[in-house]
Amino acid sequence: SDTTSTALAHTLFHLLNNSHTLTQLTIEIRSTFRELNEIQNNKALRDCQYLRACIDESLRLTPPVAGLMSREVLPGGLDIDGYHFPAGVDIGTCHYALQHNETYYRDAFKYDPCRWIVSGTNTAEDVALAQSAFCAFSTGPRGCVGKAMAYMEMTVILASMVWLFDIRLAEDNPLGQTGMSAMAAQQQRDNQTMDKFVSKVFGPVVEFRAAHSFAV
Repeated sequence: SDTTSTALAHTLFHLLNNSHTLTQLTIEIRSTFRELNEIQNNKALRDCQYLRACIDESLRLTPPVAGLMSREVLPGGLDIDGYHFPAGVDIGTCHYALQHNETYYRDAFKYDPCRWIVSGTNTAEDVALAQSAFCAFSTGPRGCVGKAMAYMEMTVILASMVWLFDIRLAEDNPLGQTGMSAMAAQQQRDNQTMDKFVSKVFGPVVEFRAAHSFAV
């Protein structure tokens, strides 16, 4: 789907502009799976915490559906945070704005997959707080019915790419995303992203080199 391909493009972008995260993900995948055909929708794949964290952090920073999904105020109106909205008004919260709110995410503009994993520096409460504002698939009864399938597709595809290939940003990059800091590249990508309900993105332009000497 458009949202899945956009999410994978964003995830590759963040991994390639934060090379230590790509290194850590590569170690996790290649130490977990000995053969390509082992990468399936199974327990071993679901246990790859860092893989899922890389995807979730990308979905947080650059959600494929970045804008608001509005709702119409019902008869009687609605009061929110001291403001009154009369019946018939469409209101909503932009996914991008919520998922960059420092109330829920420290260093909200930093790509940090570790914020989704409990560790010595990141408590279970920290992870729960981050999850409470995560709405890349929307929430409640209007949440995406294809969420489980999307995660299955993204984890299998990304793990397979990382197992098969060494990946880097193309040196002759028409999008100008090489030789920049991670933050500058991210800001440029935000500016290049078009929000048309489902985001329209450009790149990243990458190069793949087989990581194994045998043909697949």
